[in-house]
Amino acid sequence: MRVNQNIKHNGFTLIELMIAIMLGLIVIGGALSIYISTIRSSSDVVKSARLNYDLDSAMQLMVNDIRRAGYWGGAVSGSDAANNSFTQVPAAATATDIQIRNVAAPTTVVSEGDCILYLHAEYQDDEAVFSILDGEIISGSLPRKQRRLVQAWIELYQE
Repeated sequence: MRVNQNIKHNGFTLIELMIAIMLGLIVIGGALSIYISTIRSSSDVVKSARLNYDLDSAMQLMVNDIRRAGYWGGAVSGSDAANNSFTQVPAAATATDIQIRNVAAPTTVVSEGDCILYLHAEYQDDEAVFSILDGEIISGSLPRKQRRLVQAWIELYQE
């Protein structure tokens, strides 16, 4: 009996399959590498944004505290800092005594525990300093609506 040697076999050889698998692994590895680098980059951007937000918040707190620290309504161009009523020590006091004075009445020493006597408010290009005691504007100006909002806030939080 004679076997037909001219039969054509369909399919892939073992070497062709191994080459195809290797190329597939290289493509999947490249895609995975790009995905991981994108995730890392996104994580870095989120961390950077959070850090910027936290630093901005801390900076704003510091700016507000610095503005309030020793604020003197009489501080104008050419004024002498030695005339600042917040830093003047009466003759009877020693150099280590620290006294807090009322901005509205600089000669009056405020009782212990009354630390914040004024509020610095900003709206767009307008700035004003409000007395915590009565809500009146000490210096500067704000539009009527914003002024009334600040005064309502002061009244709400007074004890």
